[in-house]
Amino acid sequence: SQGVSQFIAYGTKDGMVGMNETIRYIEEAKNEGCNIKDIVAEGADHGFGQEYYMENYLQWIASIWE
Repeated sequence: SQGVSQFIAYGTKDGMVGMNETIRYIEEAKNEGCNIKDIVAEGADHGFGQEYYMENYLQWIASIWE
């Protein structure tokens, strides 16, 4: 079965959602067949600005609609 496409951006200093938990989720989702695009925001905490991910997000969303 085909899993859903997901865009996941996370910060390496996220105190709310730990980086290890995020990485584990991404790995599990990929193992289930999900199409995952992940972006790592070095040094960013939870709720970081769009400058870390917006360009990649727009490219990713355009590729889904192709």
